[in-house]
Amino acid sequence: MSYQHYLLLLLAIISCLGACKRDNGIQCPDGQIPHGDHCHDIQELLTSVELVFNEVDTFAFRDFDGIGSDAPIVDMIRLSANTDYAVQTRVLDESNNSYTDVTPEIAMEKEGHQFFYTIEGANLTVEYKDMDADGIPVGLETEMRTGAASTGTMNLVLKHIPVGSKTGNITDGATDIEVNFEVVIE
Repeated sequence: MSYQHYLLLLLAIISCLGACKRDNGIQCPDGQIPHGDHCHDIQELLTSVELVFNEVDTFAFRDFDGIGSDAPIVDMIRLSANTDYAVQTRVLDESNNSYTDVTPEIAMEKEGHQFFYTIEGANLTVEYKDMDADGIPVGLETEMRTGAASTGTMNLVLKHIPVGSKTGNITDGATDIEVNFEVVIE
């Protein structure tokens, strides 16, 4: 191989290393790693989401191994027709046989987080009950109202959005967790 070939190979390797940077230049404090455009605790995995209706009924998504090979466990949400529900959303790390409630961290950093609830097919509406300091919804506390009997889906997305750029749009920021629930209203 000629000197020019070695030089081209070296330039290609250097270019790839620069282009393949995983952290997008994000500098994280000790104990955290880059995740898209923000940092997460090294041990923190978002493995579970619980929706607690009227402080009684809990419907959950659980993926104990995160992005591993085990399929997640997803409850079907069953609700009564023509009913109002106060709903609290909790986010957990249940990896490695542990139980860490990440919800307080999300509440503390509410200017950089927002839940989005997209309903298809089911007669269900969602109204945000908690806002950040700028009046933009967070989504840890909602009111959900059912209409007539129906079936459909609820797509729940938690976005992590750089502080100061949150607009209430689902395209903002990076997705921390996304869950699809089947919904049955009886």
